[in-house]
Amino acid sequence: MKRLLLPLLAALALPTAVNAKVVNLKCTALGRQHTDYKKYTEKEQFTHYLDIDLDKQTTSVDNGRNITKFNTFITRDAFVLTFINTSFKQKNTYEINRLDGSFSLTNQMLEFVPSSSFYDSQKAAIANKSPDEFDSLLVPIVYGGSCTKAEKIKTMF
Repeated sequence: MKRLLLPLLAALALPTAVNAKVVNLKCTALGRQHTDYKKYTEKEQFTHYLDIDLDKQTTSVDNGRNITKFNTFITRDAFVLTFINTSFKQKNTYEINRLDGSFSLTNQMLEFVPSSSFYDSQKAAIANKSPDEFDSLLVPIVYGGSCTKAEKIKTMF
């Protein structure tokens, strides 16, 4: 009995491997809505790679220049990813439809949003006096496109 008990306790005490549930997506922007809609040519289109961890509800976004970790809210039919860039005082939000793969990426300057902790009333007052000149700061930019499942990359480790 003692010979069986010690190996059994050792097996239970050792950590076990956990299979993380990760969804890998390749999202391509096909156009942009700002003050007007602009459909991108094939050369203007850009691709982001997203690795959505369903267990931790976080997402790593690789935009080709850097990798950013987004907080992720998951529902039956959508992923909503949010990142606050404190350096640029900007909020980036992805909304990905899980049913048809469509997505939108919204970039908003938080210095001009009254409910934001980054709100700057002096800058907002100047921008609101000449909205035609500052519409690129006042109006969020929304990119749209589609996502498909990306092939998981085979790695050495």
